[in-house]
Amino acid sequence: MKNKTIYVGIMVMIFCILAVGCDNNIKGGEADPALNGNWNLEDGLYIYLFDNGNFTNSISTIQLIKGTYTTSGNKITMTTTHCRGVLYTAFGLDPDKWYTRTELLAIKEVVDGLGTALINAQFFPLPGTYSISGITLTLTTGGVTEIYTKI
Repeated sequence: MKNKTIYVGIMVMIFCILAVGCDNNIKGGEADPALNGNWNLEDGLYIYLFDNGNFTNSISTIQLIKGTYTTSGNKITMTTTHCRGVLYTAFGLDPDKWYTRTELLAIKEVVDGLGTALINAQFFPLPGTYSISGITLTLTTGGVTEIYTKI
């Protein structure tokens, strides 16, 4: 039951991937350098690493998703480029391999239960808003606001 709870929790986080931005005179299509670094969710478990237009998100030390982001004003758009197989272990995928959307869609053809809608939901551009005050990052996406601390 515990593994199923963790799996469900990971899937929920995938659908709640945060997208954010900060007004630092950044032109559209660029990455705000103020976002660079590790940001830890207030629960201490969920971490974003932003690095000049690339991001990775993790639960504790387990990297789950990586992709790219752009900012404009206080807006951000994040697009997942790879999902780690640990998200799909229930479908028999290698938990340590990074998969692209194309690879997952090809695998879907031979794996029962791995749906196109689930895969597509993880790879579409996700817009949101953000603000940074000192070492505090406030991210809002899909009506959900979360507070991160720079570590």
